[in-house]
Parts: sequence; structure tokens; C-alpha cells
Amino acid sequence: MAGALQRSREALQESESAYRDLFDNAQDLVFTADLEHRILTVNKAGLGFLGYEREELRGRSLFDLVAPAQRERVRETMQSVASGAARPLVEAALLLRQETTETAEATFEIVSRWIVARGAPIGIHAIGRDITQRRERERATIRFREQLAQAEKLRALGEMAAGVAHNFNNLLTVVVGSAELISLHEDVPEPIRQDTQRILESARRCSAIVRRIQTFGRPIDMADLNQIDLCQVARDIVDITSPKWRTGPELAGHTVRVVFDLEPVPPILSQGSAWEEILSNLIFNAVDAMPEGGTITLSTRHEPDTVTFRVTDTGTGMNEETRRRIFEPFFSTKQETAGTGLGLSTVWGLVSTLGGTVTVDSTQGVGTTFTMQMPVAATVNPVDKRTASAAASAGRLRILVVDDEPRILELLPPILAGHTVDTAAHGGEGLRRLAEAEYDIVLSDWVMAEASGLEVAAEARSRNPNTVTVLMTGWDPGGGARQQQAVDLRLAKPFEREDVERVLHEAVALWQQRRHASQTGGDSPEGA
Repeated sequence: MAGALQRSREALQESESAYRDLFDNAQDLVFTADLEHRILTVNKAGLGFLGYEREELRGRSLFDLVAPAQRERVRETMQSVASGAARPLVEAALLLRQETTETAEATFEIVSRWIVARGAPIGIHAIGRDITQRRERERATIRFREQLAQAEKLRALGEMAAGVAHNFNNLLTVVVGSAELISLHEDVPEPIRQDTQRILESARRCSAIVRRIQTFGRPIDMADLNQIDLCQVARDIVDITSPKWRTGPELAGHTVRVVFDLEPVPPILSQGSAWEEILSNLIFNAVDAMPEGGTITLSTRHEPDTVTFRVTDTGTGMNEETRRRIFEPFFSTKQETAGTGLGLSTVWGLVSTLGGTVTVDSTQGVGTTFTMQMPVAATVNPVDKRTASAAASAGRLRILVVDDEPRILELLPPILAGHTVDTAAHGGEGLRRLAEAEYDIVLSDWVMAEASGLEVAAEARSRNPNTVTVLMTGWDPGGGARQQQAVDLRLAKPFEREDVERVLHEAVALWQQRRHASQTGGDSPEGA
């Protein structure tokens, strides 16, 4: 009997030693607690996770380690389990002890069971697995899907904007052209002439609004650079974004003001829609940084070979850690539903691509200043006036105008007076006209029934390589495809009489070059 008792004690000691070894060396958080959820023991890995010594946790409530935002939920879940009943899996964010004052959290998935003695529960044994990275990956996946959905929505909105702009530009073209034709008559009374001028000014403003909508709904082509006036872009973007930055704070009882401190600066070589996106992102970011309202100041300065643009707000500012990360993609201090974290990274990317630099200075409680420096654009040579004289000496040319808007077909022939002008009411009729006769210049709308303007241009060039094709549209057709390469010039809608005359001069000059090259056997120019 003594021998059997000794062997039993040795087996119990070995079992307890094996359990203790498993308990202390487990890679997950393992702990025991009494029925009041006061911690009794924690394994080594758990102490390493949480950052505490063993004695600091003994007797402490488990719920003290749960993040405040989740504490009540976890308490209700764990205390509501009836004695002896199956215990649920609980997910909780636990507070980690840090050397710094900043609070850190880690998400654990906790599985627990009852510790039973003489048939009754006397405590809880639990295992917690750190799933922080898994949850972060899941959240990143959700954000990525949301961003894809947002991109698809923006693409659909862009397509809708294209359709609206096409029809609206046609109507604006008729308004502008008709008003200009009225003003050409010398016998028009002065009051009517003044009213006509007001119509023209309003139509031009409408045209500018349509162009802004278009730039927000299409990708930015960084290869298409032009000289732009930053001061004018600033005024335009404040005007178009004012419904958002003004009315939102006003509904909350706050006021946001935008102040201009714009000194005249030389033009920069840029892409207009790029700077509209840059400034709109910075303005919206400044508004978000001023939850109680405040002032946004837009300023420009001219330094040697450089244009400096600053956006300053009187908002909450940011700490050094946030300031260092402010341009990282997907980094955001806002709630997940309030932004994608791409606005300021887009600003940095666009400014850098355009050859400039962007820096940020910020003080908590004072505000933030974004400073962008751009090189001054090189001086552009004046337009060669020989183009106009060449056009004047070309004589009477045969011109085809193709458009599905009847009023444009009525408007253009008087502006093209001096040449033989035929018209076609849609793309299909334009192709039939080209099959019946040769034309020196073809002006065609883009989106039409039966055939597009690109198809009309390609057909015209295939029948007569000397023909100059002009695409009338509010959108840039881009390049690369054969049909797009067949387009020589673009007449942006809505256009005015001077725009038509300028494009006509360019088209005539190009037609003369091609005719001369074909007569002398030289290479024909492929574009202008």
C-alpha cells in the first residue's frame, strides 16, 4: 500500500509538472481567474503580451485590462453565463502596459472553460490568442473593397458627367455663337448690345463650370501640360467648393472663412485639373481640421524662378508623429467612415510629378500650413502671325461641318463665310457626304448617331490625306488609336467666333503644307 501511494504521488507530481510546463511555455495568453473574474495566475507569454509582472496582476479584475470602449460589453457577456453552462468565445481589446504615456491595445480572441472541483465550478481557465494583425488585414481588405466601390462610383459619375457636358456644351455653343452673331450687326441698338454682352459673360461662366465638372470626372493626363495662373485657379476652386466648406460648418453653428492673399505670380507649367484636385483636397483637409470653425488663408508669392503657394488654417494642428506620416497613403486621423486617407498623399504625388515640392508646418492648437513651391514656366514664343496671312491667301476651300445639334449647323456657316460649307446632321450622313465629294477641311462633333467624330475623321483622311480634320468636343480625345491619330486639331466646346477663326487659320495653314508636300513629293506633315 505504501508503494502504491508513493507511485500515485509521483504520477501526480509529474502531471502537475507537465501542466505547469505547458502553462508557462504556451505561446498564447493563458490565465486562470476566480468566479468573480479576479486573475489568479498568468503564464509567461501572457505577462510578456500585457507588459506586467505576475504579482501586479494577481487579484486584479480581468475587466480592468479591457479597453474602456469594450469593457461593459465584455463584462455583460462573461458574467451572464450560468454556472456550469458552456462559455462563449469572446473577442476583446486588452490594454498593454507601455513605457510611454500613450495607450496601446491588442485584440485577443478568448476561449474559456470552467474549473470544476467536487462537481461544482470554482474558477475559470482561459486561453487568449492575439488576432490583432488578422483583424487589421480584414479591415484593410474591407477598406480596399470600399475604395474599389468608390472608384467604380466615380467612374460612373464621370461617364454621366461626360454625357451631361456633351449636351450642355452643344447648347452653350449655340448661346455663345448666336449672341456673337447678334453683336456683329452694326445696326443693333446699344441696350441690346449690352444685353448680348451679359449673355456672353454668363455663358462663359457656365462653360467654366462645365470644364470644372469634367476635370473632376476624368483621369488627369500629366503629359498634357499648359501654362496656368495659380491665382485664378485658387479663385475658381474656392468658388466651386464653397457649398461644401461653407454650408457644412454653418449647419453645425460654426463659420469657416477663406481669405485670399494672392500676389500676382508668373504662370507655371502644369495641368489645370491637377491643381484643382490639389487645392480642393487641401481646403477640405483644412475644414476637417477646424471642427469649431476658423479661417483658411490662400497665399501666393513670387521668388526667383519659383512660385510659392501656401494654404494655412487655424485648426487643431497635429503632433510630430502625425506630421511625419501625413503624406502616407491610407494614413488618416479621421474615423474610417470619414475618409480614405488618400487626399494628402494625392497632393504630394501630384505636386512632385509636376516638378514641385510640398512641405507642412503645424503646431497643436495653432494651425497648419502647407507650402508648395513650383518652378516658373519657361517663356512661350508668340504665335506666328504668318498663319493668318497664309490662311488669307488660301482662297475658297471646301469645308464639311458634321454635328447632331441643328443650331450648330446653322451657326457655323456664317462664321466660315468665304468658303464653301456643306453640313451633315449626324455621323452617318457625314460619311455619305465624304463618299460623294472631297473636302479640304472637316469639322465634326464627337458623339453622334451612326458614326462618331473619330470615325468621320479617319474616313476623311483615308479618302484624302491632305484633308485637315477638326474634332469639336469638350473632351480631349487623347491619342494612340488609329482613329484618334486621324484628328489634327480640336475645337473645344463651347466655342466663340474667335476660337473658330483661330482653328480655321491653323487648319488652312496645315492644309497648305500638306498640299505643297504632295505636289513637291515631300513628306506630308501628320499634325499641327
